[in-house]
Amino acid sequence: MVIDNTSLQVGKKFYFFEYFYILLVSVRKGNNREQIFNSFKELKRQFNLGDSKYKKLTVDEETMTPRRQNNYEYTFQRVIVESSNYKLIVTNNNHISLTERGEEALEIYNNKGKLLFNNFIFQFMEGKSWVIRKLISKCYELNKPKNGLLIFPVYSPRKLGFEKSKMSRNYHILEYSQKLTMRLEDDLRKNLHKEIDLSGHRDTLLRILVSEKYITSTNNDYFDLSKYNAIVTKFRKYWIDFFLKKIYGFKYSFATFNVWVERGKQLGLIHTSDFYPGFDGRIVYPTSIMGNGISHRDFKVVMKYSDGESLYRHSPKWEITDNDNQIGKTQESFVKALVDSYYDMRAIKRTHFIRLADLREKVCYKLKIANYMFDEFLEKTYLMSFKNPNLLKIKISLEADRLPHETNAIYMKREPVLVNGKYKNIIAINY
Repeated sequence: MVIDNTSLQVGKKFYFFEYFYILLVSVRKGNNREQIFNSFKELKRQFNLGDSKYKKLTVDEETMTPRRQNNYEYTFQRVIVESSNYKLIVTNNNHISLTERGEEALEIYNNKGKLLFNNFIFQFMEGKSWVIRKLISKCYELNKPKNGLLIFPVYSPRKLGFEKSKMSRNYHILEYSQKLTMRLEDDLRKNLHKEIDLSGHRDTLLRILVSEKYITSTNNDYFDLSKYNAIVTKFRKYWIDFFLKKIYGFKYSFATFNVWVERGKQLGLIHTSDFYPGFDGRIVYPTSIMGNGISHRDFKVVMKYSDGESLYRHSPKWEITDNDNQIGKTQESFVKALVDSYYDMRAIKRTHFIRLADLREKVCYKLKIANYMFDEFLEKTYLMSFKNPNLLKIKISLEADRLPHETNAIYMKREPVLVNGKYKNIIAINY
């Protein structure tokens, strides 16, 4: 199933569904474009929405430079165009107003929550493009043995044993390129069951570096150390683009791919991460399936298409049993995945406490569930372990190490887990 560029243009380049919400709230407050824009700016700040796929860590007081003002204007205009495409708003010169659909969307967010709001917007987004459906189908087509897993390996020189301080000549770049190529071939073999000789593509990249004057063709020459970061970025972008277009056959940019994958993640239809334990780079895989007439209790219809097929999100239910000495199928599967993954990681890390975000990645991949579902199930498991310790036969300790906002980071790249009203980010499990 081909994803054409016309379909892709329906989605503008912003990641979070909250942008639709803050625009609709701003339009409800006032229909003058300037008033709406000022409200949009303030809500963008309050919701910690930055210009990347990660949210900002803090609500900061920004100095509104001309450049920042232009960035806000650019995002604002893109959200307006897409919201107008979905008939959430109507624009007329300087006047913007909500439609009945826009009012309904606001009521859903305020009364039923963010996920159902996202699902509501998704109906109009997907109805115009079928992009998520095509993307999910493409994942399964590309890697059936691993349930649609796509990989985008990224290895810096340091990851492969090359220290920046010891890299000064062209042959250092060539050695890094050689080792990187071998690692990429190994990743293709392990994760996609593909035997591909990448040496020709490696040589193409090296020729590009020479032609663009990052390095010279004489191995023993020194390269300009001020260009080191640009060279590493060149390697990363080249190989990501290679995997996207040559290995997977997508015809558009990685930036566009990212927009749709990140939106799919918020819907619980696709999972993506830059931090899967033991892998350097990005992974993408479906947490949903396409089908017709599927009646399994763990799969919920998210979208029905005009050709009769439906998109089903994997949404296992946490059963409530009448017997306090018995657990349901979902509880059993989750606890097993949690404990097995924990002890696998503990054996490698050789430490009692494990990063909860790492454990979440492992469990989500095993069970093909969304992040928010892991958070919900972990809290239920944690509370169950106190209520009836003999039932689960495990003890769970959850602690807050350094939470994201306690660091100097600008963006929250990995969210802590909210358990019993408190954020936690490390875990220990004992029998």
